[in-house]
Amino acid sequence: MSPAHRARPAIPLLALPALAAIAPRALAAIAPRALAAIALFALALAAPGAHAAGIGANFTYGWSDGRVEDTGDFFRDINTGADIYEVGLSFDTNLARDRLVNYRMNLNLQIIEQKLNQGPGKARIDGAGLALNQLVGFGFIRTRRVRAFIGPTIHLGIAGFDEHDTVRGVRSEYEEALFTAALGPEIGINYNLGRHFTVSFTGYYRYGLQLQGFDSPFETSGSSDRVFVGDEHRAGLTTAIYFRFGGDQYEKRRRKPRKKTAVEPARTAAR
Repeated sequence: MSPAHRARPAIPLLALPALAAIAPRALAAIAPRALAAIALFALALAAPGAHAAGIGANFTYGWSDGRVEDTGDFFRDINTGADIYEVGLSFDTNLARDRLVNYRMNLNLQIIEQKLNQGPGKARIDGAGLALNQLVGFGFIRTRRVRAFIGPTIHLGIAGFDEHDTVRGVRSEYEEALFTAALGPEIGINYNLGRHFTVSFTGYYRYGLQLQGFDSPFETSGSSDRVFVGDEHRAGLTTAIYFRFGGDQYEKRRRKPRKKTAVEPARTAAR
């Protein structure tokens, strides 16, 4: 009686029934982070100079390691691990300017190759979904060609798995839904190529929550939906290329001249 049985790989599809089963709990868990991310995005768009930015594409390779437990205390805990491939759109408010802060958002399609270990049972299953990754960076190196930055990053993700397996000679459908939310540091560097293009490389570490919902083919009575909750560690590398627009160019900020006080002319006259 284990969701982590040997599954035969199939084409990854969104497991809609399993998603519907655990959506209320997942939304309650990620709602505060989602609201904070939306508020941060709105502030970034409203900030002075937000019209100067860059838009492009990114590719991310990441890996994760975690552990989840059955909320019903019936099944054994599951050790989880995954290779994660993401590709999608990227937006950054400050790629080249001599400003301290930049806000970056990556909206990606993610392909997940997941490993589940539950006691003696092991499985490797493939899934697909969406990921929203956001970063607030603080530039500690700012030159005409290079910008290096570091800052906090937040991840929100959803994915579905749809597999088939043969249980006691009967072909059964095996479905899983996955919600993830994580926080951590990210460090990166931008290389500005001419007036309009930037290539960026970043690396991140995130720690957070994962919810796994299974529609187990082994359940014989009652609801077949099982929800597992736990934590996970994530790390990865991202490469992105941007087209800069709206004046996102490096210009050294000039210091404002110091205003003279009324005492200074008198001192000059006395000399």
